[in-house]
Amino acid sequence: MEKLKILHMYPNMLDLYGDSGNVEVLSYRCKMRGIELEVSKHLIGDKETDFTQYDIIYLGGGADFEQQILADDLVSCKDSIMEAYKAYPGR
Repeated sequence: MEKLKILHMYPNMLDLYGDSGNVEVLSYRCKMRGIELEVSKHLIGDKETDFTQYDIIYLGGGADFEQQILADDLVSCKDSIMEAYKAYPGR
């Protein structure tokens, strides 16, 4: 594996259960195993995200209010996320 690529979806809004900490732990564990890791963020309104470029698309938990705010944006990504899933060679 060249590099493990993680896309962290809405990290500024979905961090109810310390989900950013989960990404930090993944980063630490990769480092301990000599795995190069790249973490990118997808925020509301990002239109240029190419979901097919990532090995993991990580979506944390959030309160109802935050989920309502970003729901339309997440739905707008649905087809692109499905494309990435279908194209991923490891599935």
